Amino acid sequence: MRKPAQNSLVAAPSATAVSPCNGASTRFLDQILASRFLWEECGVKVAPMTLKKLRCVGGGPPFRKAFRRVTYESDALKFWGDCQRSPIVTNTGELPRGGG
Repeated sequence: MRKPAQNSLVAAPSATAVSPCNGASTRFLDQILASRFLWEECGVKVAPMTLKKLRCVGGGPPFRKAFRRVTYESDALKFWGDCQRSPIVTNTGELPRGGG
């Protein structure tokens, strides 16, 4: 039996690529895996549908889109998730005040 040909242009949801800039390995995640990654790696709980809404209104993590497929880079998700958390404090008086 012949194996089906693999299309190298279509990446799996958790495909790994090497960045040409610094040689670092980056994973490309779909919306559901990105949501799980944010919770497990950053402690930030964001539903997949919230990521979808943030793509429309702004304020979410950076993403790439090719045709109908949306992917998030794991490095960018980690940076965005870390920015969503407050610094470590010992009491609420130390928290930065929100502008508004």
